[in-house]
Amino acid sequence: MTRLTEWLLGLPVTEMVRADSWRLGFVADYGNYVKVALILAFMALVYLTIHSYRREGDAPTGAKVTLMCMRIATLALVFAIIFNPAVVLRDVKTLRSRVTKLDDTVSTLSDDVTQNSDDISSLETDLEELTDRVDQIAKAQEKDASGGE
Repeated sequence: MTRLTEWLLGLPVTEMVRADSWRLGFVADYGNYVKVALILAFMALVYLTIHSYRREGDAPTGAKVTLMCMRIATLALVFAIIFNPAVVLRDVKTLRSRVTKLDDTVSTLSDDVTQNSDDISSLETDLEELTDRVDQIAKAQEKDASGGE
């Protein structure tokens, strides 16, 4: 069985065992338009096959269906060969990684302004003035909402 697998797939069985996963896939490197044209040609040939075998008059139905299925299977095999089937092996390797945060925003380009105690006290007074102003606005809105009493 091992020799048959090696001959059929063209690679040693040890390579398949070493891979994380494998699948059968088509690896033909045609352009998208060529692939669409080939698929459309396949569909047209299948349609013509079905249409021609349905028109046969004298043959028994079982014979027509059998011949039709054999021809469609042959077409599918030919088009599968055109798309170059292969065994695709997938190896996953985990590398050590290091997370580094890079911050190049404007805040890192300038010096901190809060290092001086005078700057901190001026910011505190500005904050107090703003909170007082917000309180005044909130009271005015409540007064307007209650009907101006």
